[in-house]
Amino acid sequence: MNNFQFLIYKSADEDVSVNAIIKDESIWLTQKSMAQLFDVNSQAISKHLNNIYEEGELSRESTCSKIEQVQYEGGRRITRQFLFFYLFFYVNCFFKSSS
Repeated sequence: MNNFQFLIYKSADEDVSVNAIIKDESIWLTQKSMAQLFDVNSQAISKHLNNIYEEGELSRESTCSKIEQVQYEGGRRITRQFLFFYLFFYVNCFFKSSS
């Protein structure tokens, strides 16, 4: 995922702000961002993702990607890798399991 754009979502009342990456017309979020978007804790997202993968509903390789991001901390430039997940697959599975 070398060629991508950033998207920042803010709710109407601005109590939620989520950073996302757009790649090939797909939206990718970290677990933390998904938790903020759906107003749950990160452990709930992790549990749900693990259930999806364990049940073989989808593969981790097709829905998860490591992406490097540069952050500035205390005047230092730090590069870290974060796991991003394809948002559409999560939303689709979430609503399927909720119905």
